[in-house]
Amino acid sequence: MYYLVIYFHFVIIRNKLYKYPPLPLTEKYFECKETIGTILINNFGIASSNATVFTAPAIVVVFYFIYYMMQRMGKPIPEERYSDEDKDKVLKEIAYHILKLNDVTSSTKLETLSKICKELKEEANSRVASNEATTNTLHSKDIELKGV
Repeated sequence: MYYLVIYFHFVIIRNKLYKYPPLPLTEKYFECKETIGTILINNFGIASSNATVFTAPAIVVVFYFIYYMMQRMGKPIPEERYSDEDKDKVLKEIAYHILKLNDVTSSTKLETLSKICKELKEEANSRVASNEATTNTLHSKDIELKGV
C-alpha cells in the first residue's frame, strides 16, 4: 500500500515536470566573498556569544555538583551564623574602641587604623607560631611513642 502511494506521487510529479519544465536562470547572481577581517570579527562574535550563553548554566551545574559532593562527604554547608543585630553590635564596639584609642593617642584616624592592623597582624602571627609549635610538639611526641 505504501509503495503504491509513493508511485502515484512520483507519477504526479513527473507529469508536472513535463508540463512545466525548469527554466534557465535569467537573473544576475554573485558570490559572497568575505575579507579576512570580517571572518575574524564574525568568528570572535560567535565564540564570545557561545561562551556567554553556555557559561551561566555551566556555573550552575558546577555549583550544584560541589554542593551535592559536600553533602555526600558530610561536610557542613556554610550558613549565616550571625544575625544583623550581632554584626551591628560588633561594628559599634569596634568603632567605639577605635574612637577611644584615637582620643587617647591624639593621632589621626589613618595612624590609629594602621596601629590596629599592625597589632592584629602580630597577634595572628603569634597564634600561627604557637599553633605550629603545638603541632610540632604533638608530632615529636607521636614519633617518640612510635619509637618506644
